[in-house]
Amino acid sequence: MAQVTARWHRPGAVLDYLFDWTDELTSGDTITGKTVSIVTDSAMTADTGTIVAVGSVALAGVVAWVTGGVVGDRARLLCTITTAAGRTDTMALDLTVGYEF
Repeated sequence: MAQVTARWHRPGAVLDYLFDWTDELTSGDTITGKTVSIVTDSAMTADTGTIVAVGSVALAGVVAWVTGGVVGDRARLLCTITTAAGRTDTMALDLTVGYEF
């Protein structure tokens, strides 16, 4: 797994989270496939994700929208990609529902 980061997610929030793959890809490689899943026992849900690429900024990533959850819920959001060059990797984002800023 390339990296695991942690973030707070407030109850009732509907937020997009970016998995930035820019530094993981070589020049000219692009994301051709992705899966996004959420591992949780909470009420949090995630969409299937959207591949994003911004040429002038040289950004390659996947954006996933997450909704729901109650204070104390914890979830791991996983994003797995495949690339035109045949690379496959997974990033994880650990979310905790709470009020921390």
